[in-house]
Amino acid sequence: RGLTEIEQTVMERMVQGMLEYLREPWESIIELEPSLERFETNPQYTQLVSPSEIVVIISIETQMPEVLGVLNMCIPFLVLEPVLDKLSVHYYYSSSNQKTRPENVAAIRNKLENAHIPVTVMLGKTTITVKDLLELSVGDIIPLQKNIKEDLEVLIGNRPKFWGRPGTYKNKFSIKISGVLEGGNDGE
Repeated sequence: RGLTEIEQTVMERMVQGMLEYLREPWESIIELEPSLERFETNPQYTQLVSPSEIVVIISIETQMPEVLGVLNMCIPFLVLEPVLDKLSVHYYYSSSNQKTRPENVAAIRNKLENAHIPVTVMLGKTTITVKDLLELSVGDIIPLQKNIKEDLEVLIGNRPKFWGRPGTYKNKFSIKISGVLEGGNDGE
């Protein structure tokens, strides 16, 4: 069936948003201004190239709240042929490096420097039975498999990176980094 006016308006708005996202990845390769010409609900009227023509099919899985669907894009080879040499990975990275602007680098550095990263100190580990867990009450002591004088493992995010010693700093519990874990400083 054809689209109702309301459905067509909703589809036009969605497609206009998608066209902007389509333009963005191509801008480093070719100046592209995608536009919507018309809606067609009958696939027989949408044949733009001969059936024997080479095409690239791009399938994108789309999801809106609880509806999952597939969007298929068909690009004829004749359209891609003029820019084929620019589609290689080598060209993409060499041209994208030339377009790096100092203000972009500064903005990225600022975002990274101000990113909040969880730091966790592992005081120790132990295993208890479910029965013991259910019987826990305020004031109970759980012995850990760690000596009080041993360095503690410091996790950055969820990865162990450093060794540290517990202490206090300005009347707050703190950890003093005493070493780097083996493999904990692998360039990340």
